[in-house]
Amino acid sequence: ATEENAVGDSSANASASARVLVLQSSTEAEPLATVPAKLGLRAATRGTGLSPFELVGGGLLRADREERVEFVFHGRSGLNSPFGEERENRFQLTAPGYRVRLGDNVFLPSTLTGIGQSGFGGGLDLTGGLFSGGGYAQRFRYMPGNQSERAAYAAIDRSIGSFGYRLGFNAVDRSGGPLAGSVLSSELRMRSPGNSVLDAEIARSSAESGHGFANSIRLMGGQSFRFDLGHVAGDSAFAGPSRNAQNDYGAFSLQASKSVQVNATFSRSRFAAAFDSALSHQQFASAIVGVTYAERLTLEYAGIGRSLGSARWRLDETQRYAKARVDQPLAFGSLWMALEIGGRGDSASVGGTYHQLQLGTSARNRFGALSMFTELYDGGSLTRGLAGMSTVGGSASLRMTESTTLNVFGYGTRNHTAGARAYSQIDARLTQTLPNSSTLTLRIRSATTSIGVPTGRIRRPGRATGTVIDGESGHPLSGVLVRLGPQGGVTDRDGRVSFAGLPPGEYRASLASEASIANAAFEGNPVVRIDSTRHEAAIFQLAVSRAARIRGVVRRFSDARTALGSDADSLEYSGPADGITVALYAGADTLYRTTDSEGKFVFNEIPAGQWTVVVENPLASSLLVEHPRVVLTTRPGEEAVVEYRIVPKKKKVKFIIGEKPV
Repeated sequence: ATEENAVGDSSANASASARVLVLQSSTEAEPLATVPAKLGLRAATRGTGLSPFELVGGGLLRADREERVEFVFHGRSGLNSPFGEERENRFQLTAPGYRVRLGDNVFLPSTLTGIGQSGFGGGLDLTGGLFSGGGYAQRFRYMPGNQSERAAYAAIDRSIGSFGYRLGFNAVDRSGGPLAGSVLSSELRMRSPGNSVLDAEIARSSAESGHGFANSIRLMGGQSFRFDLGHVAGDSAFAGPSRNAQNDYGAFSLQASKSVQVNATFSRSRFAAAFDSALSHQQFASAIVGVTYAERLTLEYAGIGRSLGSARWRLDETQRYAKARVDQPLAFGSLWMALEIGGRGDSASVGGTYHQLQLGTSARNRFGALSMFTELYDGGSLTRGLAGMSTVGGSASLRMTESTTLNVFGYGTRNHTAGARAYSQIDARLTQTLPNSSTLTLRIRSATTSIGVPTGRIRRPGRATGTVIDGESGHPLSGVLVRLGPQGGVTDRDGRVSFAGLPPGEYRASLASEASIANAAFEGNPVVRIDSTRHEAAIFQLAVSRAARIRGVVRRFSDARTALGSDADSLEYSGPADGITVALYAGADTLYRTTDSEGKFVFNEIPAGQWTVVVENPLASSLLVEHPRVVLTTRPGEEAVVEYRIVPKKKKVKFIIGEKPV
């Protein structure tokens, strides 16, 4: 364009284009997948038993995957906490075909094989249609000594319509502790079309104590009438929690109408253990029947029995009680009350009645909720203990703002016994909800107990103090469980143990064989006499040493003729003498045995010393026992053998010369 044209132009148009290529930075990372978690920080001293932090969380690893993770981590804390917190650290990964567990867990392969104690270790579970299996290894955290457990299990699970079954096999090996050994079990679960389930298991074990056997069975089901029946038992050599125990139980529930439900339960548990050649036993039985109307009124009646004892003493206790509970909805909340009245007695003529009253109420509105409760118990119940108790407590939740909430819970308890201490606890939380829906919580927990300033010892009657030593070295034995009547105690590092509150009478001290050395017996006078008029403690001492053993045989002999004459002139063996009573005496101790089909008898786990063995069975007038009383001296860990012969009596012969007998 010319200059003239340019000056005369009032506007100009121009256009341009460009190609832009946007590249992602090679240093930019993929976004992280997260799972919900909660981090708690605690301001507390180490003596409180609280860990300084707690991290808890879980969820899907990724939104497009099915793997799920759960974890709990605590900082190191003290061994005991008044708030009930445990040192727990665990991690779990779950997927459709497997599950991995690491850290603190409770592994329980089956009813008979596992002991259900928390341990630190790892486990793997595999599932895949018809077959499943897994295994684990752990070291028990809260059991004394270096006790550990390893296990493997496999199962076949199949369903045909509404019927199904599961056949499983379990193998467990434990080391350390009284239940050390190997356990193998087989279990079967069957599901029927009638909504019933049958579980059965048998197990065998192998340990130093020998081969053991246990079994369990459970049947449950029903709809309007529901039932649950079970039985678990194990012999004295079984290396599992059901050793020398039996538990039978049943629960029934009938929905009689829309408003009425009838319930009934029964149970019986028996346990026996060999304590120094004596069989100590415990048995507990209960039966309860109740009815509930409209979920507002519940009436219940129950009977309970407990038996403790050994071959030398026995204590039987019984209790019956009636209980009523009323739940009443109100316009502002609810009110409930429960009253229990019962009577208790025992074979020692000790008993009485007891009462327990519980009251509670709750209220709720748009600002929050409030609840309060109290309990009064005057003591004497077989299940709750002889000491009375009073408790009062409550909880409150207050919505301070739209995003701030305050929650408080607390209670206080006091025993109704002389010198008893009160205990209280308060737990308060202030929670603030942030704009991104996260929460920030401030928590304060406090536990208090009253203390007493000592001014002197209270000399209560019914006290006994004993010492347990090694009979061979004379050193004190610590950690030995000593039983005296219905009470038990563990010796300290000086071998001492104390008892208090024993009713007047005569008791026999015994030692738990698991707590002492293997194949052990004790020496000393185990009889302890408690006199209610004396404030001084009764003193006893027991010496534990390797047990001795006395075994023997009783044989029968009859007359035999070896010469040409018609009369018998010698003896010949005619067989073992079974059913013969043999007694073993040493001071005030007397033990009895009966000969078996081979004429043999044995006295195991007896203290070393001097013993007298006597055949006490009355025999026919024509028979006698040669040397029926034998005195033996045994040494620790040694065995003595004795033999008895039952022979015909010799006939007296009189020689008469003239008219006078010679």
